[in-house]
Amino acid sequence: MPPTRLFPGIAFRAETPTVVDLPRMDIAAFVGFAQRGPLDVPVVVESYADFADVFGGLYRLAWDGETGSWQTACLAPAIRAFFAQGGRRCWVVRVASREQAIANQFPLAGLLQTNRSDYTPVIAKARSVGSWSDNLQVRVELQLDRIAFAAATIQPGAAFSLSLPLIRNQELQIGDLLQLDFSDQRHQAYVVIGQTDFQVDGGTTQIKGHAANTYWFCTVQQVTSGFVETNRSALSGPISAPISMPVLAQLTPEGGWVLTKNFSPLIKFWLYLLSEGVSVHALVVWLAIAFQPDEPGDWLQLNTSDGSRIWLLVKDVEARRVNLQGAWIEGWSTTESLTITRIQRLQIALNVSGESAADYTLQNLACAASHPRFLGNLPDDDRLFAAHVGLPQPLQSASIQSSIQSLWQEVKSPRFPLALDLVQDITIIPLGLSVELPSRGAVSPDAMPLVRDGLVPTTDDEQGLSGADWSSFWPEIFLDQTLRLTGQRSLMAEASDRLYLQAQPLRGIHALFPIEEISLIALPDAAHRGWRLTPSAAPTLPAASVSASTPDPSTISLFTPCVTPASGETKTRPSSPTEAEATQWQLLLPQEYEATGLLDVQQAVARLAAARGDLVAVLGVPKHYRLPETLTHQQRLLTRVHRDGDTTDSYIALYHPWLVSRAETGELLHTHPAGSMAGVMAARSLSRGAWIAPANEVLQDVLATLPVLNLGDEQTLYGSGINPIRQTARGFVAWGSYTQSLDPDLENLHIRRLLILLRRLALREGQTYVFAPHSAAFRRRIQQQFEQVLARLFDRGAFAGRVPTEAYQVGIDGILNRQNTIEQGQLIVELRVAPSQPMTFITVRLVQIESNVLTVQEVRPNGR
Repeated sequence: MPPTRLFPGIAFRAETPTVVDLPRMDIAAFVGFAQRGPLDVPVVVESYADFADVFGGLYRLAWDGETGSWQTACLAPAIRAFFAQGGRRCWVVRVASREQAIANQFPLAGLLQTNRSDYTPVIAKARSVGSWSDNLQVRVELQLDRIAFAAATIQPGAAFSLSLPLIRNQELQIGDLLQLDFSDQRHQAYVVIGQTDFQVDGGTTQIKGHAANTYWFCTVQQVTSGFVETNRSALSGPISAPISMPVLAQLTPEGGWVLTKNFSPLIKFWLYLLSEGVSVHALVVWLAIAFQPDEPGDWLQLNTSDGSRIWLLVKDVEARRVNLQGAWIEGWSTTESLTITRIQRLQIALNVSGESAADYTLQNLACAASHPRFLGNLPDDDRLFAAHVGLPQPLQSASIQSSIQSLWQEVKSPRFPLALDLVQDITIIPLGLSVELPSRGAVSPDAMPLVRDGLVPTTDDEQGLSGADWSSFWPEIFLDQTLRLTGQRSLMAEASDRLYLQAQPLRGIHALFPIEEISLIALPDAAHRGWRLTPSAAPTLPAASVSASTPDPSTISLFTPCVTPASGETKTRPSSPTEAEATQWQLLLPQEYEATGLLDVQQAVARLAAARGDLVAVLGVPKHYRLPETLTHQQRLLTRVHRDGDTTDSYIALYHPWLVSRAETGELLHTHPAGSMAGVMAARSLSRGAWIAPANEVLQDVLATLPVLNLGDEQTLYGSGINPIRQTARGFVAWGSYTQSLDPDLENLHIRRLLILLRRLALREGQTYVFAPHSAAFRRRIQQQFEQVLARLFDRGAFAGRVPTEAYQVGIDGILNRQNTIEQGQLIVELRVAPSQPMTFITVRLVQIESNVLTVQEVRPNGR
């Protein structure tokens, strides 16, 4: 048969190269201590600036007497190192004690809130717990828009209607608050525009006023006596009872209204209760409440004998004399009709200053809950960022959720420092903003900064803190207590049930459970050894004593904020004016350290990593550990892991020692190596692939290690599977890339990372095949697609072998998929791979031949 001849010519054939979009393996998660930010809520950041905006910058914890330097929280330096090494995206979880952490409260001077049954002052809180907001100053301003109107006369307490020209009032909307001024110059009415009170009729806008949406006040005209209370409400509810004791007082005009308090009846009653055997402790607390000082901007409530309630705004205080900005009676004092002279729309602006050099201003905030920019909708960090990642949280009614999102987005970046959470039937009345009021700081806190930050165990003796206290404290804040002891095999089911079925948020490291994209997790602050209050810095409190004799009322002084005592620091210590109280805390001595808590936390994070199957825990040991302590810690951790039968050891990578770097201020920082190493792994994944060993990469901004390792220490650590960080001529590098696995096939970190990548690939590709008809053609298509993916990885050097058949295989034949498994709806695919091995030792031989020419020969590790 003659050969087939091809027609002469040129043929073109275009072949599309195989392109595999690999899952990301560069995204890390960090859990640790921060100045501010939400607690136990994952927040994604894509730069150090993003981190600082939410969580703050460097955060001093305590003085390290062993090294003569500050020990800062390791979270901020770790994030900075992660991005410096080439990381692009990470998740951050701030942890602290929820029982101790407190958010500062800020009275908003001039504002009252009401739910129709009562009035109380408006108190904002810092957007997150902690002492970071101690220096903030808040000022409230009134924004006025004058509204044109048709002449009208109304009777207090009766329904009325206002006609407003449409052209001049196009921006009015549901939830706006209008202030009506009258010709008698005494009365004011505040009208909230409701859904049914707002109508457009031809060329005018009709606003209806009635008892449910109108609030009346009038100014005081005569001397008045009664019982006065300093009305400071709590944040736990919309309207709460006053926390002050009634004191007899008189309101008189003296070039302005003046309030004079008379404490004599109160003291006599106190002595009577004392003689009747009432608890001394209860009486002291009662007297402290009665004598709490009034401050400029405070609201006082004067209750008269005829049942009237008068609101007084403090201007300044002189002993028992209180000068007032104004005095208003709730309701109206006439039944005659009043002529309207002016209508204004009221909005509020919040100005916050004092945090570094940053000033924050938020304008055009509304006073009624039905408005999308309602002041009471300012979110705290927990609510804002929990909503961002879809975690369980209380939400507003569905009708206003979408409009609130616009306000939330505005305050998210840059993050506004204040938050309010008022229920949806609240109206805010800016009664006292007719005059300019001073800025207000936070209500004086009782506890010390680190205690309010939630970073001190609950104890009555901070000076007596021991290693045992911190050993039990770390698991409390780093772990979800309901999952703390849950085993590897049931952890995912338990976490899923708690989060999705019970709608309970997870805490600590377990808060990262729903974040699927992370492949690295680090706990840089878990290796601290704890701190205690130094005796020289502790405040000396006078012993309480009560005399049975009658005290002289003139000798009883008002309660004033405590003055922070001298810290006793020496001149050789660095100072920080904004964190002076931190000098009172010092790290525990190395011999006092107890590692049980750290071991609990590290074992739990290893369980989480293995239960998910797609995480590597980047761990370390305390900075004061030398070689013996480091090896002992490794053995104790592995003993725990193997004793419980967990297969978690290949998900752990240990690094040592700590790193010394320099902050922007020039201060030396001692930081955990996890941040830098997570950055190395992220950069390797992005540039070369997750299957490349993350070692021999110069660590940026590292000046030294702590402790300094000699060659023998480095060799011992390397031989035991702990990855040492050593100094070379190029800089500091990680000299090793090992997990803690005893299985030779899994001892290399890059192999575990490669298997995680393959797992994610299989899950992603496999999802497309669910519910497809099971046939031989279907299996061939799956085999072809997986082979294309593995071929791409082979081309990039992920697998060993000279040819593809030596590097990988896709098993999907009839031996794996028998008829009985097919009938059960199962499809089994086996991906068999031969991971590439890193070249860890190269010998270069210099040979001088007879002609005196120096040549270089490469020699294999076995000497051939």
